[in-house]
Amino acid sequence: MREKGKVKSKRKSKTETIKLSRRRFYIIIMIILAILMFSLFQFVLPMVWDLYQFEHRHGLEHVRVIDEINIPINAKTQMAAGEFTKRYVGHVNKTVYVGGDASGNVESTRDWSTDYVIIKGALKEAGWNVVMQVPKSNPSVNNRINIGCSLMQHRRLLVDPKCHMLINDFERNESDGKGGKNKDDPQQTHASDNFDYQMWRKFSRQFYGTTVRQL
Repeated sequence: MREKGKVKSKRKSKTETIKLSRRRFYIIIMIILAILMFSLFQFVLPMVWDLYQFEHRHGLEHVRVIDEINIPINAKTQMAAGEFTKRYVGHVNKTVYVGGDASGNVESTRDWSTDYVIIKGALKEAGWNVVMQVPKSNPSVNNRINIGCSLMQHRRLLVDPKCHMLINDFERNESDGKGGKNKDDPQQTHASDNFDYQMWRKFSRQFYGTTVRQL
């Protein structure tokens, strides 16, 4: 969604990359389930995982979006989990915090498990300590977007250039005129929704006071 503020992209040096590799990961996952239409056609939308790291600078917490896993079509939860474990097989501190869309907790009619149960099982099997941080419900669109825009405006956000889906959302997605995001393009909003959910979880009390509230 087009808002005030710009996304800063910055390539990391080899030394900085090694330093970041010892930190914990935050994975924000947008789960889009298969939709069965008229019992004849099955449309499967993308699955996007964004990887975040947080660091304190000048007394404030800053956000780095360091990587993105995108399954553009026929997305399966196991495929994304397998790609993550493959990319970070040599990571030193194998602790990961998993959060994202609350609807990912809905049981699948295929196997009576949820996408987050599948993710946790796959990552634990690969040697990761998994901490689940999935909300019971999703925050309002306006509230979560406002937090992200404020982080951009105050230069507390860095996005790696390889996070194409997220950058595309920031640059191209517009309002639907009803207080939400325009979702006409099935490839858009998944990554930015991921971003919104995590920024809400991390900063809502800071931006909206000691009690989290919905506007």
